[in-house]
Amino acid sequence: MNHSRGLAVVTGVALIAAPVLALLVKLISFGWLVVMLIFGFFVPLAVWILLIVIAKQGFLTGARDLFGPARVRATIAAWLASIGVVVTGFFVPDGGDTKESEGSTFQVLLGVHGPDGDSIRSSTNSITGLLTAAGLALWAAGFLWLFVEWVNAWSRTRKAERMLRYPPPPGYPVGPPQAHPVPPPAHPAGPPVYPPPPAPPAH
Repeated sequence: MNHSRGLAVVTGVALIAAPVLALLVKLISFGWLVVMLIFGFFVPLAVWILLIVIAKQGFLTGARDLFGPARVRATIAAWLASIGVVVTGFFVPDGGDTKESEGSTFQVLLGVHGPDGDSIRSSTNSITGLLTAAGLALWAAGFLWLFVEWVNAWSRTRKAERMLRYPPPPGYPVGPPQAHPVPPPAHPAGPPVYPPPPAPPAH
């Protein structure tokens, strides 16, 4: 396994495991936020399933390089999303019906529910809020970026497969798309419609 393939596998595994790790970390500071996630489980579950599909197709399947030239961008986006969701799970505040029950996992580990809870809470609320916002921003930016790269990769793959299945007719000039634009197919399921090749120059 070469270095790039190993990085792809690690990235794919991290993309799948990071949301689970974030949830497990968040359970240390169980509160109403976790309860809302449980009752609205279908939204985070749908996002997680989408991440599994992207990880499998883009990073864990060695038979084809789905992202191609966008591999580096997709890898960066995947790590941003993975790191962001774990940071969010660790720092996002939660709690019950009383102020004494409030606190993030970070604050709970520092002893916010102990005798010095008020001083710990007051001294860490700012950094907790800042890192929660940073984690959410990282996750949202990484997820949206990765999703766009995945859609574009599939578009490139489908286009390349159609060109292989329906190659240009003999005599049709092959060149940059700007020089020889190919019109869209008459029907999505049919072969591309090529214009007639240019007439040879007169002697």
